[in-house]
Formats: sequence, C-alpha cells, structure tokens
Amino acid sequence: MSRPCWCPSGNSSRMSQRQAATIASARYPDLDQVLLAECRRLVLAMVAAWRWDIRDEFPDGHQRGRDILSLLRHGPPWPALGTLAAE
Repeated sequence: MSRPCWCPSGNSSRMSQRQAATIASARYPDLDQVLLAECRRLVLAMVAAWRWDIRDEFPDGHQRGRDILSLLRHGPPWPALGTLAAE
C-alpha cells in the first residue's frame, strides 16, 4: 500500500528544506531529528557513490559526485535531493 505524498505541491523538489522539516515535524511530532539528519547524510553519500558507477548515465556524473562529497564534508544541514537536481 503506497502512502500519498505529504508535499503540498506534490513535488518535493520545489520545497525548501525548512518547509519540508516543518511539514514533517507537524505530521510526525515525535520524529527524531538526529536520526532524520543521519538518514539524509546516508542518502547523499549513496547518491555520490552512484555518480562514480560506470553505468551512470547522468551528465557530469563524476563532477556531481564531487559536489555532493563537498557538501558532506561541510556538514549539516544537509540539502534535500531535489535542490541538488535543480542546480
């Protein structure tokens, strides 16, 4: 059973990180913010690693991977993936 998107616009890439955090906090008031931040960091690391995959078909894969690694090195707050795709 799929859950409906909780994003007001239906497109999370147009939502700022602050907006997403506010909505998530309202919907899930007991959400562990530290765990959420760690999950975002893990997802960013996975995407950065995928950019080095020889089968990666996205343009500028290695450069995008380096950009994401740079974000990870700078530390939180972690950007939403949609903001990275918009760059």
